[in-house]
Amino acid sequence: CNLCIQCLHAYPMTQSRRWPWVATILSLPNATVMGGVGTPYTATSVYTLGWWHYSLPTEARPVVHVPGAILSLVIIWGNQFQHFVFDTLSRVAFCLDFLAANPHVKVLHNGGVSESFLTALGLDPARLMTALPDHHYQADHVYFPFIGHTDMGLVPTNIFTRVRALLLPPSVPRPTARTDVVYLQREYPRLHRSLTPANEARVLEAVRTALKPPLRLVLYNSTDNWETDRALFAGAAAVLGPHGGAFSNVRSNESQLFL
Repeated sequence: CNLCIQCLHAYPMTQSRRWPWVATILSLPNATVMGGVGTPYTATSVYTLGWWHYSLPTEARPVVHVPGAILSLVIIWGNQFQHFVFDTLSRVAFCLDFLAANPHVKVLHNGGVSESFLTALGLDPARLMTALPDHHYQADHVYFPFIGHTDMGLVPTNIFTRVRALLLPPSVPRPTARTDVVYLQREYPRLHRSLTPANEARVLEAVRTALKPPLRLVLYNSTDNWETDRALFAGAAAVLGPHGGAFSNVRSNESQLFL
């Protein structure tokens, strides 16, 4: 697709082979967004932007017309915590000034966990629209924040600094000393599956033996409430565990953290 579109805002980054090379907001007049995966398109172009999930369905879907302008945060799996944090919250971070300067622009999002995050960032709930996965959303103008990479989870350095201050206000308790070593368990009872390592018990025993007071081991399983969990991760000295989305909780930590 043709990316010669007005650049409204750019986040400074150094180009490299692996890390994102641009963060910007694309401006698309008379455009449509596909609910569920977030594909932006016009009458003549589909903007895949190199992402595998930006494609159009073959079957017809209902189209909702939104008067005025929308900024689309819709992305595949964007209603899930870890995907929202890395692939949506990272885009919100460089859109805050634009949204503050343009209060008429509505914000289209996946629903789920995203709404609680967006309101915590100070966005008026009246501006928020949940995109139904089987609908398309057409507007006079679509703004589409884009980070130039094709791998989920790659975000610009320090991009969470500003939003962290908003999501972790002074009212959230912090420990006087960092003593918690948090182990991220991988049990998913509601999904009837587990990614627990076969030798987890031996690993945990070895960690407990190695830790010296005042450090202590804390076992973590998601509460499905990031506002409850953030205090634990804000005060953690270290976080360890099997690879997985639970590591997205570390965005709450304000200092150097061992992973």
